[in-house]
Amino acid sequence: MFVINYQFYYLAQSAGDKAQETVEETQEIVSKITADKLVQAVLILLAAYLTLRVLDRLVIWLSEKIAKEWRLRVKQFLPFLRMTVLTTVTVVLMNLFLNLSKENILAVTGTVAVALGFAFKDYASSIIAGIVGLFESPYGVGDRIKIGDYYGEVVSYGLRSVKIQTPDDNTITIPHNKIWTEAVSNSN
Repeated sequence: MFVINYQFYYLAQSAGDKAQETVEETQEIVSKITADKLVQAVLILLAAYLTLRVLDRLVIWLSEKIAKEWRLRVKQFLPFLRMTVLTTVTVVLMNLFLNLSKENILAVTGTVAVALGFAFKDYASSIIAGIVGLFESPYGVGDRIKIGDYYGEVVSYGLRSVKIQTPDDNTITIPHNKIWTEAVSNSN
């Protein structure tokens, strides 16, 4: 009988009570913003900016000092380093301005997981299509194929994509998930 009364009490709450609860929950998540925290945030952002500038110069300097065949690979590592710095700064600033309880961290990581899921869905689709393509073999290395508007000779076949060399000597990388949505013409 007590449970039933409790449920009715919950239903009988007014919209004003729920709005007050939402404000209290928000106040629990956001910590007090003080001048010290703002100064810390500015210093953190300044340190991140300087770190990114140093990383840029260091990677460019390093790429000029190593063998030519490794030069581009070293330079391609720069976006990963930048992402690491920016992610670290974001986490530090979140810890500074938010009260991250276990529930809040779970909510944030869940949101990030959903965003990453949507971001990588095409990549995962290409890999699955590549696995299916291994068994169906719609094309192989040396075949002349047309996928969508692109025509050329298959020069390499990976798990995620196929590379074709066009008659005008361009190399085009086509993700395998196009074999699910585009017609594939194999002229061999």
